[in-house]
Amino acid sequence: MIARIQKRMQEKLEGTDKGFTLVELLVVIIIIGILAAIAIPLYLNQQAKAKDSAAQSDLKNAQIEVASALVENPTATSVTISGFTTSPGVSWATSSVTVTGGGFCIGASVAGGDIEDWSIDADGTLHEGSTSC
Repeated sequence: MIARIQKRMQEKLEGTDKGFTLVELLVVIIIIGILAAIAIPLYLNQQAKAKDSAAQSDLKNAQIEVASALVENPTATSVTISGFTTSPGVSWATSSVTVTGGGFCIGASVAGGDIEDWSIDADGTLHEGSTSC
């Protein structure tokens, strides 16, 4: 028995006993799981915010395009949105904007954003939750 203990002590001193214990591996797996549980929701939230920002940016661009078209033709009653490429996932409520008394409303929807429907009026005010102003 003493020989066995001495042999085991000698193995530990020589470093022939290599590898991790099951407990050490489980602790590492649990730590990785906790970090993933924290990081994944934060990442998904950032994606939704980015999609909302893309929709807002596209609406501002469309508002500028329609306002520019109305400067060139102040009597226009309809303006088609066609001067730029929209961001992925953003779709227009309509590609033709109706102008009433110099005012207009442009609506867009974005898939996967925190707020899926957005609109902008002639003053540049963004409205969330609806594709109409």
